[in-house]
Amino acid sequence: MTPDGPRGPRRQLKPGILAAAQRAGVPVLPVHGEADRAWRLSSWDRFAVPKPFARVRVAYGTPLSIGPGEAELTAALARAEAAMHEVERMAQWPDGAAIPTG
Repeated sequence: MTPDGPRGPRRQLKPGILAAAQRAGVPVLPVHGEADRAWRLSSWDRFAVPKPFARVRVAYGTPLSIGPGEAELTAALARAEAAMHEVERMAQWPDGAAIPTG
């Protein structure tokens, strides 16, 4: 599941994925992939398709557990946003070759 939902706005975490995980009793695993060369689609999310022979880095964060209750869901949203930004930072290429994500 993508955290920004099927309609966006792009890169804005929605609570739906966290509510689904809370109800199912499963953790959420933050993941981010970054390619050094890619085509960008002209869709709302600027979906990236890595070009042939592109280098791709994938970063995984610590699984986030979400306890019961509305207050826990709200707190989990803040934790998940921070985790999402952290894995994005971890996946960036140190030589600056990554495609723009902004």
